[in-house]
Amino acid sequence: MLPNEQEKTSKQQGSGIRPLRVRNSLNDESKVVTASRLAIRLQLWATREEDQVSNIQPEFSYCIWRNGNVVIVALRGHLGRVAATELAPELEKLLNDGVTSVLFDCHDLDFTGLHGYKIVLAVARGLQRRKGCFGVYNVDPDLKGVFELACMVNQNIRIFDSRVEALRCICM
Repeated sequence: MLPNEQEKTSKQQGSGIRPLRVRNSLNDESKVVTASRLAIRLQLWATREEDQVSNIQPEFSYCIWRNGNVVIVALRGHLGRVAATELAPELEKLLNDGVTSVLFDCHDLDFTGLHGYKIVLAVARGLQRRKGCFGVYNVDPDLKGVFELACMVNQNIRIFDSRVEALRCICM
C-alpha cells in the first residue's frame, strides 16, 4: 500500500465511510474511492443513461378493419401510455358510430401496460352498455394473464385462440 493510500484509509475509517479499492485498467493503478463517492458517480451515470433512454418511445402501431358493426383492431408492439392515448380516440369514434363487436388481434402485441389494460376495460364496458361483444385473440402466453384478469373484472371480455373462432362466436 502506498503511504498516501494508508493515510486516506485511516482517516476515512475513522469517519465511518468504508473505502473501496477500484482498479483503473488504463494505467493499472489502484485508487481508493469511498463508497459515497462511488454512489454519487453511479447516480450521475444512471441519470445520464435515463435521460438518453427516456427520449426513445417503444414502437407501436395498429390497424383497424371494419365490416358493418364488427371491428378488428390489430395491435403491434408496446401498448403503453403513449400508444394508449393515440388509440383511445379512434376506439371511442368507433363506439360512437354504433359498432357492436370489437376484436383485438394480439398476435404482434409484445407488451401492454396499465393504460392498455384501461383501454381494454373501457371498450368492453362501452360495448356491454350497447349489448355488444368484445374479445381478444392470438394472445401471447406471457400476456394472457393480463387479459384473464380483465375477464375477471368484466365478464363481457372473451379470449379466443384464433380469428376464426372469435368471428364465429361474435357473429352468432
